Amino acid sequence: MGKTVRVATWNIGSLYYNYERNLQYVKHILSSQQTDILCMQELPKDGSLLEKICRWGGFSDHVYHTTSVSHVGESHDMGIAVFSRFPLGQPDILQLTKPTVEIFYKGRQETWHNKYFMAISCDLDGHKTLVVTGHGFPFHRYDLEKPECYHIIRPSFLELDAWLAGLSQKHGMPVLCAPADFNMSDPVPFLPKNAPKYRDLFCNQVTRPHGRKTDAFLVSDNVSVTETVNITPPAEDEEEIMDHHFILAQLQL
Repeated sequence: MGKTVRVATWNIGSLYYNYERNLQYVKHILSSQQTDILCMQELPKDGSLLEKICRWGGFSDHVYHTTSVSHVGESHDMGIAVFSRFPLGQPDILQLTKPTVEIFYKGRQETWHNKYFMAISCDLDGHKTLVVTGHGFPFHRYDLEKPECYHIIRPSFLELDAWLAGLSQKHGMPVLCAPADFNMSDPVPFLPKNAPKYRDLFCNQVTRPHGRKTDAFLVSDNVSVTETVNITPPAEDEEEIMDHHFILAQLQL
């Protein structure tokens, strides 16, 4: 009999736009969705919030890594994290190189924050495996997914591709899944070494309001998927509570 594990990913960077309301929404989702491993992106560096997430989701272990200054304010750091009902190992961190191209947004030059990906081992009752999560550069904000802009996208994804390809050998265990905010509608074609091994469970679904798709849930072909969940945030006064969906997959090892 194989091991069943429920893994989710969620970018909650919009938390501070309406903190109290959004915090209650986070509590509702985590309390109502039975999740074994939760990957988060743009998570505020706040010890009390981390404790609440552990309590609401029933997680006994977590690892947090600061990635950048928040887009909400210079006083708020953000990071990526993995929360788990199972013991976690030490994280393996990839820091993507900043692109050298000049990007202008709303008439001014913008410096992109360094983004990170994290691989971490999970001991799933004797099934040791790696879970990868992270956060890509905001390609979607500049319509950079057009072929004429591929030279901007490829360098960062080739770094990620090489790192992913070497994880199993380095750690002596397989990569179970890579749920993350890649900031790309379809990251698989930009990962040539890994493309034959992985599929995106949500490739034909939107993962953000207004019909956008930047989150992905990559799983290896030898992993069976028995359920997927994609929760659209409710809208109030035409303003969504969160700007990313909570997406989850039940995996059979």
